[in-house]
Amino acid sequence: MSADFSMRYCSNHEDFRLMCRLTQQAWSALGPRQPMHIGDLTWRFCRHADPATERLFPMWFYATGELVGYVQYDPSGSCDMTVLPSCNTAAVEELMIDWAEQRCDKRKLTVGCLDSNLERRAMLERRGFQSTGQGYARFLRDLTAAMQESPLPAGYRMKSVEGIQDFLGLSETGSQIYGRSALLADRYERMLASGQFVVGQDIVVLDSQDHVAAACIWWYDEVNQVGEFEPIGCHPAHRRKGLASALIAEGCQRIRSRGGKCAIVYTSSKNVAAVQCYETCGFKVTGSDCDFFKVLKRS
Repeated sequence: MSADFSMRYCSNHEDFRLMCRLTQQAWSALGPRQPMHIGDLTWRFCRHADPATERLFPMWFYATGELVGYVQYDPSGSCDMTVLPSCNTAAVEELMIDWAEQRCDKRKLTVGCLDSNLERRAMLERRGFQSTGQGYARFLRDLTAAMQESPLPAGYRMKSVEGIQDFLGLSETGSQIYGRSALLADRYERMLASGQFVVGQDIVVLDSQDHVAAACIWWYDEVNQVGEFEPIGCHPAHRRKGLASALIAEGCQRIRSRGGKCAIVYTSSKNVAAVQCYETCGFKVTGSDCDFFKVLKRS
């Protein structure tokens, strides 16, 4: 460990709040060139009952105690790095990759990198990482402009999920919707306790039998006045009916009512249907990212 920095694992909600504040600081400095939103952080953090024991969120600090960066590590062998732009970014990211290569118990380690982050890309390539050729397209919508309504077709209705009991009553019918199969009751309760998720941020579309046909969660960064959609999906039997567009339109209205100036969303660049949906809803591409991988040598 460099003498300039120390590392420890996120172990409680105060540490989580520190990571949220740093994420907001990074967005304030970089805007859409900051790949992480507090929605991404909360969605991933609340997936785990005990992230400290699993060593999933290491945090790096100055000697003064100021947080300068953190890693979100997934047990599948992938990680994302968030670093305070005003610090020695290159030095911290080198330490993060050192840690990730030691932590990863898979044959391959994957690291995310925005296409515009040429310094990180050069560092990864120097350390033996290669581009996977796969990544995400990132979209942004200006919420200060006029927004068109996107009505639901006949036979469908929209509702907010009104807490854990309402969620439990709907969860069985939403398992085939992107993001909902991983959204179990304990994770939902952790989201409600996070301070970043309140009633009204989980919106579903119900069919005539009150089964979940589509769903989305929106998040809001009040410091930067930017919302995010993560996740958003539609049941295979109800696609191409405008349900996702209606959810996005409603979510944008709710974000704007909180004071939001813009909203972001991202999807695989190969997901043609999602790309077309977001563009139809007024989102424009602001950039893309690509995963880099390295096959690790084990003794």
